[in-house]
Amino acid sequence: MALNREKGEPLEGYDSVFRVVPAEKYQALPRLTTMVPRTVGIKFKRKVMVAVPIAEAAYAFAQAGFINVGAPRNVDLEYDVMVQEYPRTNQVVFIFCATIKGQDQYVIAPFQLTNQQVAELVITSNWKSTGMPVATEAIQ
Repeated sequence: MALNREKGEPLEGYDSVFRVVPAEKYQALPRLTTMVPRTVGIKFKRKVMVAVPIAEAAYAFAQAGFINVGAPRNVDLEYDVMVQEYPRTNQVVFIFCATIKGQDQYVIAPFQLTNQQVAELVITSNWKSTGMPVATEAIQ
């Protein structure tokens, strides 16, 4: 169940130039948000789009993905997570891996950053456009 934190996990359909960063980096950036649907209201429920930190959205997406492949609900699931940044395409991808029913299962949570988000990350020294290793193989 180990993800390759040194070289990363080349993903099919994504740019070959990426860098691996600790997931904690994005947990420490609560102002970097994405829009997700949430149900609000008690008597008259409706879905609205709300801004949540991308790390929070990624973990919720992974939890739902693991439940869809047979993980028990309401149980703390052990999983591995890493994050890959794609500077040429302004993407951040969270990769989760958990063993469910004896098999490794993967959930990928991609986020497309806006130019404004990237600019804010650059200003705060949280995004670099140089020094990326090049991957040559893709996993499916």
